[in-house]
Amino acid sequence: MSLSTRLALAWNPTTATPSSPPFNRLSLVATLGMLALSLLFSLALRPLTGMPFDALFLALSPGGLTGISLVALAMGIDPAFVTAHNVLRVLLILLAGPLVFRVAHRRAGSGNKVE
Repeated sequence: MSLSTRLALAWNPTTATPSSPPFNRLSLVATLGMLALSLLFSLALRPLTGMPFDALFLALSPGGLTGISLVALAMGIDPAFVTAHNVLRVLLILLAGPLVFRVAHRRAGSGNKVE
């Protein structure tokens, strides 16, 4: 059974709300996971690109485009560099997301067709 199926079965819309403890824990784990990935990629790309760590970490971190751009300005980091990476991240998610879920759905062996 896939993770998404287990989460869907565990969620009861009559008792669970987005502010209930399971959602809070899941949000915390997802956020920390994304930040950890940003940290790892920043550390790996720093020697290859010669870019400062803080610029790479900010560019690869998840977050709102306007907020991250303002943080970049406040830290003296090129906001165009940060913005370009965040826009690219969003585009990749929008383009790759349906494909990833279609492949995962097929591998799960579900009889339901994904359109």
